[in-house]
Amino acid sequence: MTGRDLTDTLPPELIRRFFRGWTFEELHPMLGVCARWREIGLNHPIYWRSIMFDDCTDGAARLALLRIERTCERPFYLEIWASRDKELLYEVLSVLSNCLERIVSLGLFVPRVHAAATFGALLQPAPKLEALQLEFKPLDADLKGPIMIPSGLFACHAPALRSVRLCGVRLVERLHIFHRVSDVCIIIGSDDLTAVPCAFTHFPSTRRLQFLWCSNLSQSQHAPDSFWSELDKLELSGTPEGISSAIHDLPFYAIRNVFIYPGSSQFGYICSHFRGDLDLALVSDHQYDHVRVFLLGLTERSTQRSRMFLDHWKWWKEGTSSATLYDLRLFAVVERVVTLCLSADIIPAACARLPPLPNVVEIAILFHSWGFSGATPVQPLLVPKLRSLRLRGHDDLPTVSRCLLHDICVHALSGYVPPLTVTADQVIIPRNGDVLNK
Repeated sequence: MTGRDLTDTLPPELIRRFFRGWTFEELHPMLGVCARWREIGLNHPIYWRSIMFDDCTDGAARLALLRIERTCERPFYLEIWASRDKELLYEVLSVLSNCLERIVSLGLFVPRVHAAATFGALLQPAPKLEALQLEFKPLDADLKGPIMIPSGLFACHAPALRSVRLCGVRLVERLHIFHRVSDVCIIIGSDDLTAVPCAFTHFPSTRRLQFLWCSNLSQSQHAPDSFWSELDKLELSGTPEGISSAIHDLPFYAIRNVFIYPGSSQFGYICSHFRGDLDLALVSDHQYDHVRVFLLGLTERSTQRSRMFLDHWKWWKEGTSSATLYDLRLFAVVERVVTLCLSADIIPAACARLPPLPNVVEIAILFHSWGFSGATPVQPLLVPKLRSLRLRGHDDLPTVSRCLLHDICVHALSGYVPPLTVTADQVIIPRNGDVLNK
């Protein structure tokens, strides 16, 4: 063994392909393998394209500054998280001011006390900026009053800006750089005195609008029905009381798609706006912190208007939720549901909670990457007009045993008249005997 680096014989394109799909944390140790790998790694997009500055340690902050320096005039994404070191923050803000013209996406998460210095670094043109996130954290109890966004932000020149997320700031003047923004998120904390900006006034071109922890929207949102009807999606999140106020303050009948979290207390009011046949979806999800949630969705078939309600799984689970929670029988929608989409991992609980669906003709069962329940439902779902059952998997092609499929057809669903058409999409069903005959 001579210890010779055989990668010297490989073309750089092949080594770059070897790094494909890596994170920066995975790439960084590889820079010490040899001089050639270091040269290729430092010029790889994983190293310079997306940079996060965090002052939790001095070493991490210095590394982020070094990576910004090595972008070599190329466009890049930057996030700045600061709470500890004032001098380091001011240093990175100085660097930020000098490279604004190359930043494509910018996220700033800094204490309120540094708001003036932060905006002072954002007075140069940002011709490539597409996404902006400003969040000022209330860490300084002595700093009172709202933080105003200056009229000279980005020297009034950010023609590519399309996405904005604002938290803890106030908009007073109409800024030209926000007129073409199509994706807007406004966050107002319960202890924040910042007024909710009028979306129509400050973001007239928005198509996706989020209000998080905002209430009393009737006092701030002054827009014609045409503005609301042109939205692709409205998202409301906060306390049940705040959401209730927001929903009754807005022209809900004019809004195409709505996402509500938590949505349980508003289900009845939302349903009153729908007419004709409906598509119903009950889908589970696993959030990043392993909190299980579910999404209940209603879609009006004639207009494709949709309402999505997100809640914690514990609110639906048998024995722990209110008897009237999402009770479709109370809101006159049962007879109008014609299709049902249901996650496989919650079939037993869903069958126990859903009422009979007399006009459902098609059911889709979703098999997610986190698996599915093999438990046999205690109470089947009555679907007398059911004619079609669709099995939908994911890229990993889950295997659905014919025994489980038999349990779904016999124990989970009842009241229908065979034959039942079963369609599999990205699902493997082993051929080990015909167990589907009832």
